[in-house]
Amino acid sequence: MFQPQEISREEWDEVSQGSPQLNLLQSWAYGAAKEQSSAWRVERGYFQDNGSTLGIAQCLVRSLPLGLGGVAWVNRGPMVVSSGSAHSCDQLAAALRAYYVSVRGYYLRIAPPVPEEAFNAADWREAGFETADTLGWASAVLDLSPPLEELRARLNRKWRGHLNRAGRKSIDLKVGDEEQHFDVFLRQHESLIAEKGFETSVTPAFLRALQDALPKSRKMLVVLAYHENELLGSVLMAFYGDTAEYLAGNTTDQGRRLGAGHLMLWRAIEAVQERGYRYLDVSGMDPIQTPEGILTFKQGLNAEPYRFSNNLYAGVGGPITWALHRFVSRAL
Repeated sequence: MFQPQEISREEWDEVSQGSPQLNLLQSWAYGAAKEQSSAWRVERGYFQDNGSTLGIAQCLVRSLPLGLGGVAWVNRGPMVVSSGSAHSCDQLAAALRAYYVSVRGYYLRIAPPVPEEAFNAADWREAGFETADTLGWASAVLDLSPPLEELRARLNRKWRGHLNRAGRKSIDLKVGDEEQHFDVFLRQHESLIAEKGFETSVTPAFLRALQDALPKSRKMLVVLAYHENELLGSVLMAFYGDTAEYLAGNTTDQGRRLGAGHLMLWRAIEAVQERGYRYLDVSGMDPIQTPEGILTFKQGLNAEPYRFSNNLYAGVGGPITWALHRFVSRAL
């Protein structure tokens, strides 16, 4: 059974820490930031049975005019809260469908945190879902448990060469989660978006709201690179559980010529390892959809790639569901 309810950040964080599927997009702070910086509203709830909590889900919702229901979007959820649970993601999703589709008449879209190789289409059809054409999230995870010397030796040879050359340049790095560092990152990020004219969900407004929603112990980490007092680039790292995530990075033309991107990311790896994090997620490494330059840069870390299953959807049927499916597929 699933029922949205008011849940504090502290309670949500405590319960979600037990999930092997824990991710940034299902964190309380992420939902709070989306609610503040976009048209989505957030609904959170537990899956419970006989007093036991089986899983959790943070849902982004929008109501439609004229009594046409609405849209519920669950990105990298629902999450099972215990690796020993007999319940699976598709069973939890069936409870979401029962509530959002059957009770409220919504169109429900889910991007489940289920590895592509573990996806069973028959189980999801039984849960009442159809597979969408939208590819699942693809990224890569670097295990930070080996010593830095070993991690450096595992880097792609060309990547390591760029790093070595950058280390010989007069590049000054500043690292920390202080507000002044974050403000510098945000200004450069906003400037780059305006200059390049590209669309992103990681907007300055969202990042500002996310940083404000995070507790002091998990404020995002910033790495800044300077050369002769000129800002070359900036990197932003987010945290959840035992994982750091390379959330965003900006590099000027001069920064690229000097190899600042390689030096900043390596310094970020050093910093998060020092803080005791076990893994680094490169936050998007898709051979099909990631731009070639960014893909090559991230592949240079030789992290372990992964892909989740395609999106899934469910609705009340008829032309409204089909129209919403087409709209959501384009919008997400």
